[in-house]
Amino acid sequence: MNRKLEVVLISPESGIAEQFAMLANHEQVNLSICTDLVSARPLMENRPDMVLVDTHVLVHGDVINAQFLERAAGIEVIGVARDEDAETVRQLMKAGVKDVWPVPPVESEVLAEVARVMEIRHQESLRSAGKLVSFVNAKGGSGSTTLAVNVAWSLAETKQLKV
Repeated sequence: MNRKLEVVLISPESGIAEQFAMLANHEQVNLSICTDLVSARPLMENRPDMVLVDTHVLVHGDVINAQFLERAAGIEVIGVARDEDAETVRQLMKAGVKDVWPVPPVESEVLAEVARVMEIRHQESLRSAGKLVSFVNAKGGSGSTTLAVNVAWSLAETKQLKV
């Protein structure tokens, strides 16, 4: 099953959301847009695959919102900036932001990152997709085939699993 990539865009500026229209139009992406970190909290609890966050939301003065980045551990967090200096970008990346994209973004880079994250999620789902259970008998006629068939039937019926 191919699920859509969940992407959250956090920015108080509506113009930034318009710049990422290629994500909203992407058939494999479900884009949610929030104006601040408070309104994004419920979406963050669902652990989206990617978060694009306006750097002005993450940085107040010289202080980076490390608490947000700690809660977003394991999520691809990408900063979106119109005008950040190199030192701020460096600090954001040290704090856990994977990358900082300019506004307007380079569409090919955005789509390449989406494809990369989708491939990572696909590989993760393949790794957790199934388990192998073996039934070994020491001699013929011990009933291991019957046991294997009955366990498979039971899993298929009670857990609704494909066996």
